[in-house]
Amino acid sequence: MLASLWSVNFIRVNFSVDENTTWLMGRIGISGTVLVFTVVVSILAVGLFGLMPALKSSKPGLSAALKEGDHSSSGGRERSRMRSAIVVTQVVLAIVLTVGAGTMIRSIVQEMVAPQGFDPNQVVTVQLSLPGRKYPDAKSQACFLTQAIGRFQALPGIRFAGATSDLPDSFGPGVDFEVDGQPGPTSTNRPRATRYLISADYSSAMKIPLLRGRQFRATDSSETPLVAIINETLAKHFFQYTNPVGREIRTLGDDGKPGQWREIVGVVGDVSDYLGEDPKKPQIYVPLLQDSTSAITFVLRTTVNPAVLMPAVRQTIKTIDSEQPIYGIRTMTQVLDLQRTGDRFAGEMLGFFTILALGLAAMGTYGVVASIVVQRTHEIGLRMALGAQRSDVLRLMVRRGMALAGIGMITGLVLAIPIPRMLANAYSDSTFENTIIFVISPILILLSAGLASYLPARRAARVDPMVALRHE
Repeated sequence: MLASLWSVNFIRVNFSVDENTTWLMGRIGISGTVLVFTVVVSILAVGLFGLMPALKSSKPGLSAALKEGDHSSSGGRERSRMRSAIVVTQVVLAIVLTVGAGTMIRSIVQEMVAPQGFDPNQVVTVQLSLPGRKYPDAKSQACFLTQAIGRFQALPGIRFAGATSDLPDSFGPGVDFEVDGQPGPTSTNRPRATRYLISADYSSAMKIPLLRGRQFRATDSSETPLVAIINETLAKHFFQYTNPVGREIRTLGDDGKPGQWREIVGVVGDVSDYLGEDPKKPQIYVPLLQDSTSAITFVLRTTVNPAVLMPAVRQTIKTIDSEQPIYGIRTMTQVLDLQRTGDRFAGEMLGFFTILALGLAAMGTYGVVASIVVQRTHEIGLRMALGAQRSDVLRLMVRRGMALAGIGMITGLVLAIPIPRMLANAYSDSTFENTIIFVISPILILLSAGLASYLPARRAARVDPMVALRHE
């Protein structure tokens, strides 16, 4: 109970949050239902495993005890088999947990190093929401946007100033779409893309490469023809070997009603919609001045330390509208770090429980082998008196522990085979990497079981034959 209270406090202190995830902290606590369940299971487990030996001891089988001999009176073969079964079960669970944790940790690591499609370094993000009472329509919102970008661009140390409705790695909104010259989609097979509203210099500020055509211009407004930019994946999938620039695309509303056709003026590189997600998904970019929104995030690529410019950035917003609140101003790397906090924490917890499982398996193996050493001390002394070498005794004892670990390992690997598929995400399809996990997990188990077997076996090998022969 004390450990669980400490753990909850540790999570609350070390788990980074922002305005979008603050609510989560209020939900982290000790669940009464889980607590009652844990207490009941613990009492039942203690009672079961404590009561069974007591019941057996209360009904001694004298004839069986005489047959087994005095030196087996501490438990006999039946008790030894029970201990062995428990060890095998511990190893099976350790293998399953290690494979599962390894798969998840591998996915988390791949998320950390996955290609993002943009450069987050030297970028400041400014998040704000324009109040409807002051900016009720697209014209007033576009006016604020144009003013802010112009003033940001004039600041010393700012190379590019842009804006977007949604940052990369933030689960941008998905929309259905259709392309001109292709059969109209039905309600069951509509292609879907992530839709971003961006300003003219957004791609330059984020260093998203332009592959074909042009970027948006400041003149792409509500008074000019509607335009759009698509990403490389959408271009390859729907236009294949033809040039998409000059073709038309339109999105569909939630009710399935098609919007207006937009001319495709450019193709840019793929960007991840969310940390760790496969970046090769269709994406459509629309000018903010043609489809404005009250929720805006400015992105500013700097030539100096981004932290130095933050006060000037705040002051710039205040000079345009002194009452406009800023909900978040941080570097893009800080934004990504916040998004990765949960994954890092999950990886640390998985690693902790994996180590715990390995420790339990090792302790179980150690206990069984140590018990065997005690039970067979007389036999060990007799073997050594008859000429057995210390290395022979060592191998005999270690073989026993490794045999149990081997049985549990094989059973656990069989049970763990479907785990990578069950936990599969965009990067979990690599057969080679799954094979590595299935190789590393047994090695860890065998190393821990080998060490746990070696320690009591070494003690057995050092037994004085004369002392062992007198052992009762």
